[in-house]
Amino acid sequence: MMSNSRLNLVGVVILLLAAPVWLLILWEASLSTGFGDGSARYVVPPFVLCGLTIAIHRLLRPRRNAWPLSALISGVGALALLMWAAG
Repeated sequence: MMSNSRLNLVGVVILLLAAPVWLLILWEASLSTGFGDGSARYVVPPFVLCGLTIAIHRLLRPRRNAWPLSALISGVGALALLMWAAG
């Protein structure tokens, strides 16, 4: 096994934690009428989550497992914002 492997067990576990959060956000956004009745409610949320992940990755770049951590933080942050906005 390579010592500088980009994907390790901790990274996989973090991604497995982030996946249900992302799916919950995508499902909740598809049920929302805030984006209208068109296909935007299916297209916009993944782009927003990916943009948040990229922005957070720029802050965490020197850390190990920066991409999985960024995905988890962006998902939890977006979910917290959705819960706060729902009241």
